Amino acid sequence: MKREIEFIKSMTEKLRRQGDISADEATYIFLLAVVTHAYEMGALEGRYKNSFGGKFDCTELSSALGEWYDEVFRRMPDIPKYHNFITSIPSRKVCPITKRREPDTSYMIKTMDKVQGDIENKMDFANSSCYCKSEKTTAWVKNNVPLSFDVIYHYGPYGSRYSGLSFTRLGLLGALPTYERKVTKEKIQTLWDIDVPFLRTALKEEDVYLVICPPEYKDVLDAVADGMPIPEIPPEKAGTSVPRDIAYINSLTARLPFQDITESDY
Repeated sequence: MKREIEFIKSMTEKLRRQGDISADEATYIFLLAVVTHAYEMGALEGRYKNSFGGKFDCTELSSALGEWYDEVFRRMPDIPKYHNFITSIPSRKVCPITKRREPDTSYMIKTMDKVQGDIENKMDFANSSCYCKSEKTTAWVKNNVPLSFDVIYHYGPYGSRYSGLSFTRLGLLGALPTYERKVTKEKIQTLWDIDVPFLRTALKEEDVYLVICPPEYKDVLDAVADGMPIPEIPPEKAGTSVPRDIAYINSLTARLPFQDITESDY
């Protein structure tokens, strides 16, 4: 794990010097953090004992990640604003709070929990479960998030249709092109009726939701929110995109019959 530890430390220093990192660098940290969290939680709560017990020592990697999230916490903006480093933070859907408390929990788990709690209070769409019941909405999100597992879809009272979704890392919607505004509760039904792709949080204020949609639907959302005549609905974009993780694995699979992969490929 020497290469991964050096990478995390270099990103912590980059964050100190430059104030942000690239989207790809944040994604790599997110992946390392999720794996490390799973091992540490397994050790704390007795899972994986027979499979791994003592065979994998992630102490140094965990310590480096703890320093990373400590620096993230210190640089958390007071005013909600998108930064790439925010997407390195796993949501509590994939890295939940442990039931065990100090001194058992690691530095990484403690700092990650501190960061998760702080950012949820500052960003409306940071880690909330967003409500939707539109196939257009799920297609829009699915075609725009970088990784195949960036979103967890939930089934609900609408039969086979999704009733909501949760993001597996924080701040991810900030990386996507979107338009956002407040909409009163009674106008939400209109958006569903005209089948516009949108997400909403739980009630932000009394009878008011925060709604987010693709930027090409801005005029439609504004018209509904303001009680104005609804303009022509933009046509759906054709085609689907392949998540980056799946595209990467497919490229290695296609290459393997002719050339072996390298250490840097994995």
